[in-house]
Amino acid sequence: MGEGRCFICGGVSRIFWKGDEAALHDCRSCRLLYIWPRPPGLSGLMPGGSLRSRSGAACSRAFRLCRSGGLREAHSLDTSKYVRDGHLHVAKSGVYGRILDRIQVHKRGGSLLDVGSHVGGFLLLARERGFKVTGVEPSLPTARLARRYGRFKIWSTTFDRAPVKSGSVDVLTLLDVIEHLDDPIGALNRAGRLLRKHGILAIKTPSLAYTRLKLAILDPLRRNVPRWLYLEPGGHLQYFSPRALQKMLNRAGFEVMGVESLPYEPAVDGRWRSRVLNALARPGHGRPSPLARDMLCLAVRP
Repeated sequence: MGEGRCFICGGVSRIFWKGDEAALHDCRSCRLLYIWPRPPGLSGLMPGGSLRSRSGAACSRAFRLCRSGGLREAHSLDTSKYVRDGHLHVAKSGVYGRILDRIQVHKRGGSLLDVGSHVGGFLLLARERGFKVTGVEPSLPTARLARRYGRFKIWSTTFDRAPVKSGSVDVLTLLDVIEHLDDPIGALNRAGRLLRKHGILAIKTPSLAYTRLKLAILDPLRRNVPRWLYLEPGGHLQYFSPRALQKMLNRAGFEVMGVESLPYEPAVDGRWRSRVLNALARPGHGRPSPLARDMLCLAVRP
């Protein structure tokens, strides 16, 4: 990955924004937006980096609610920092349900590996749907919470070090993960090795079209790009367009089955705001909408 050349397609990139230590590059071919050079300590999936500044009590309470009354009651935590910031995955049962619906069109069950499983919200729902679930979570305190309250098998390590056998996984999920990775292509190559033939890969990631629209409206002079694009330790290293995702997945040997917008979540965005935004963005209909914050990509290992 060098300055001026996109690490996915090799196309020419221009500087979109320049900071003191690094610049944000915009590929003119696949429209990838990425940071180069990589500032030290910016990669998101480092051991111990997930819960240090967040409330373990909020996670614990969420899991107690989920175990006692199902996922819906976790929506009552919308005043906690986790839900306000969108980090409490347990509260996103609507989005996670949509993702599992799409996965189960192709795989009704089997082994599911969730990379970056956080406190285990997606694992909880997938297990209820009949999958045999395991997770990878590099943050030791986060993984401990998931094991304690969800009774999940979770490896507290990075994806490249997780002791998973090649060809042993039916479904592999990267939800809110790939935008944090220093080497996303390397992660996809490993995912391909772990998946069985015709295994499914699901990727949830921020929509680049939405990101560009947000910047154009909120920061047209690009004076506060790090704030809007979460460029901080543990933050985002790249934003993908559907074209960039497809090129990267094809390069890793996957066949892309589709890319779609994901709905806004009432527990995170508010009931009425999410209803209006979903009516405008029309998630699940055709190509990802610039009004939808996140997108889902499904791919298959041939």
